[in-house]
Amino acid sequence: KMSLSNQIQALMESITPEAAVDRYESYLLQELEKMVKAVMRKRVRLERFGSSVCGFSTNQSDLDLTIVVDERDGGLFSYSQKQTIMKELSKSFRYKLKMESYAVLTARVPVIKIKDPHTKLSADITLQNDLPIFKSQLLNEYGLIDPRVKQLVMVVKHWAKSRGINSAQQGTLNSFGLTLMALHYLQRTEPPVVPCLHDPGPGSTSPPRDFGT
Repeated sequence: KMSLSNQIQALMESITPEAAVDRYESYLLQELEKMVKAVMRKRVRLERFGSSVCGFSTNQSDLDLTIVVDERDGGLFSYSQKQTIMKELSKSFRYKLKMESYAVLTARVPVIKIKDPHTKLSADITLQNDLPIFKSQLLNEYGLIDPRVKQLVMVVKHWAKSRGINSAQQGTLNSFGLTLMALHYLQRTEPPVVPCLHDPGPGSTSPPRDFGT
């Protein structure tokens, strides 16, 4: 009978993305960014966030991207402006890049969901959605502290997805929420596996930084 550690290791090997995925993601990122620049006619770039940045992605993970607009090209877009831009971008992805693409314009954060027939990759694209970039950098730091962080997070996410309980739209926790739950557990073990990196520490008068959900 396999030990729990051996079972986790076997599962990790089965759900870890292949090395070629990084190359496919880079290619897709370049194609999408060229189209975004052509449509918006601004100095923009696509930034990754989420699992692909944290190192928590599985072979079923989508690519999370946000469009970052250069400060020299104006301030933040309004919600209605974002809806208009995202609708136009979705059409361009569908008709010019021949991707499966549809825009969810009534979401709290308007998003375009695409699937590329060439790389077989799926991606969610948002506009001026910068906070998740910093969240992802923080989660990546946790993953560097101890290899068990990545293992537990990936196993929990795989378990939730296989049971259909990983969608905020359906009233369950999303990927970020599941990751926070795993980290909370690792911070409360005795001894803790990881510290609370955004806690200013004892003696400080500053409250812990709030990274939202």
